[in-house]
Amino acid sequence: MRLSDLVATLRLSAGMALYAGLGRIRGVSHVPHPRTMLFIEPASYCNLSCSFCTHRLHLRPQTVMEFGTFAGYADQALAMGFRAIVLTPINGDVFMDKGLADKLRYLEDHPCEHDIMVYTNLIGATPEALTDILAMRRLRMFQVSVYGHDLETFERITGRGEMQFSRLLTNLAAVEALVIARGEVPPGLTVCVRTECGYDPDTSPDGELSAALRRLRRLGVVVAVHSTLDDWGGLIGEADLGGLDMRLIRGRWLIKNGACTLPFFSLQVMADGRVNACACRAIRGDLVIGDLRQQRLADVLSAANSTYLALIRSQQAGCFPESCRGCSFYRSIFDHRVAGTSPLGEMSLAEFQDFLGGKE
Repeated sequence: MRLSDLVATLRLSAGMALYAGLGRIRGVSHVPHPRTMLFIEPASYCNLSCSFCTHRLHLRPQTVMEFGTFAGYADQALAMGFRAIVLTPINGDVFMDKGLADKLRYLEDHPCEHDIMVYTNLIGATPEALTDILAMRRLRMFQVSVYGHDLETFERITGRGEMQFSRLLTNLAAVEALVIARGEVPPGLTVCVRTECGYDPDTSPDGELSAALRRLRRLGVVVAVHSTLDDWGGLIGEADLGGLDMRLIRGRWLIKNGACTLPFFSLQVMADGRVNACACRAIRGDLVIGDLRQQRLADVLSAANSTYLALIRSQQAGCFPESCRGCSFYRSIFDHRVAGTSPLGEMSLAEFQDFLGGKE
């Protein structure tokens, strides 16, 4: 392990251990509201093969969720009062779903009040699709993930070449034109650049991508740069980075005290219909708590689902599934810093258990 990785991991672990420990001693838990959002995976394919992503390891089946199936799942979620529907694969890209426009339009026209959120690497989009999506009145977040800061780092990270890089530049230009035509930044439009340490679009050498990012910043678009990565529970190592100057957080080194917040409010309906208790890093299947091909969503997310309750109880007791043991996205329900994560507020663990039992 590189010294920079060790320092970053230990710093994160120390803070988490301190706050979670104090919160547990005080007996105060912070559970984000369970109807904050539901992630739905429209497709489990990706157009990139990023060095620090497990998609290239082919650990999950690749499929596309049919429109009728998607509509049925969305109807169930919105009838339960979910505040937002988030479209993103665990590792993949939404634009690999050729029926994405129909699914988004279904959400946009749905009678239930809710928000729409989308994550994408933008490469599979078209200027026409972006025009439609960024004009949607329910859209509250559209986050673009950019990998690398020039052609060389893009190729090293994504395993793709000049054609995909050119498509990224074309679509960033389309986003820029839409912002200019609109006269303001669409709600929630952000760009997250994942690249080497020390990169800043405002101070970097000239290049097409850096220039595009600078122009977006000047228009008011949030352009953030991140050089810290999760190691996917040990599935990704330093050798996968190929010499890239990026920090790798070792999830197994993090002290985990109490249940993680993610199974309470960051669940995902996967493209094959299974319900995953975490939309971030659970790719092994050990956090699957139900299957909508055989169950209703309301039954999966209820006190009657012993699998769901057992997961929370085991985490509370310090027994974490493999996907959780090595995850650096973990945040304890005893850490008060998670307060405010949900726009719907928070509740205690006891209140959450009452909520599951129908005492809303």
